[in-house]
Parts: sequence; C-alpha cells; structure tokens
Amino acid sequence: MVAGSTVCLTVADGAGSKPQAARGSRLAVDTVQKLAFNQPTCAPDVWLHEVFGEVHRELDREANGDGLPRQHFAATLAIAVLIGDQLAIGQVGDTVVVVGGPAGYTTIDPAGHGEYANETDFITHSDWAARLRMTVCPAEAVDAIFLSTDGLRYKILDDLTAAKPYEPFFTDLAEFARTDGSDNAAIERFLSTVDDQTGDDKTLVVAVRT
Repeated sequence: MVAGSTVCLTVADGAGSKPQAARGSRLAVDTVQKLAFNQPTCAPDVWLHEVFGEVHRELDREANGDGLPRQHFAATLAIAVLIGDQLAIGQVGDTVVVVGGPAGYTTIDPAGHGEYANETDFITHSDWAARLRMTVCPAEAVDAIFLSTDGLRYKILDDLTAAKPYEPFFTDLAEFARTDGSDNAAIERFLSTVDDQTGDDKTLVVAVRT
C-alpha cells in the first residue's frame, strides 16, 4: 500500500497444520496495512519492530477472544517499508524477499534451515523478536521489490541452499509489472499456472519503480 510518502508491502502465510492459520495470516496483513496507513514518523527499522510486536499482540488478542491457543493462528510474515531514502525489510519465518537494482537481484536475509523439513518460525511465537530478521539499505539502490511465501521457492530461487534468486524470473516479472497491462488479476492468473512442487500456497507481491 502507499500512504503519503510511505510505501509498505507485506505478505503472510498461515501454517497449514494450524486450524486458524488463514485467519492468522489475514489478520497479520490487515494489521500491518492499518498501521502503515497512519504513516510512520520514526526510522523504518524502529517502526518495523513496533509493527511486528503489534501483529503478535493482535493475534494474541484474537486467540484469547476465541479461547484458543495463540499457535492456532500461526503465520509467517514479511514486511518491506520505504520511508524517505531508507528501505527496511523484516521477516519472521520462511518468506522470500528479493530486491533488484543496477547490481542485479539479491535475496534479503533468507531463512535458515531447521532440523526438519518445512520447519520454520511464526510471528505467534512468544520469542518472535529473537526470530525477527531485519535489513536496512538505501532505497536509491533498489528498483524492484518482491515478497513471496515459500510456496514459490522452487521457481524463484536458482540455488535453494544459497537462496540465490533465479534472475530471469525476476527480470521478466519486473518488466511485465511496468507494462500498461499489468494488474493484480494478471499476476494471479500467472501464479495459477505455476506448479512449484511444494503443495503450499503461492503468494507474490511485486513493486517496481516506473
């Protein structure tokens, strides 16, 4: 979303094994958008930390209101916020964030590998702050930002171990996003044709400079 001089992108993915995961991921995104609409006045990394904390608290309130464990609402969460000349990116869980610029495409602070396959972190964890990965960089070096859930990892990463982006995918998608015919529906149609071999949900957020 764009609010004044602030640009905020977010993606969340509910844990497939948790009964309220869809509600958790939707509530996480809605909370971020609500807070971004008020236009942050502090440094972007400070704002991001506050937002992740508020998402955690909002999920806790939702769970308490239903008399359910907070982990029933488990979700991963990635947020990218552009404030002034700084871009800050925060992630909890196995999200994938790639930025592009004159130097090419780079995966930002990829998630580590757990002991078990599909093991990841969630914003509902009590120690979410210790699991938060934060990156701040000059905005002028970034022409495109991509936020994805892990359901697309086999298509968008050329090397899973090193989390290296598959650059042709991002080059083509950035060019498409800059055309007059690009819109949300077109991206959704594209994603519906992609078989990522994971069986997981596929969510992709794209923002480019025009």
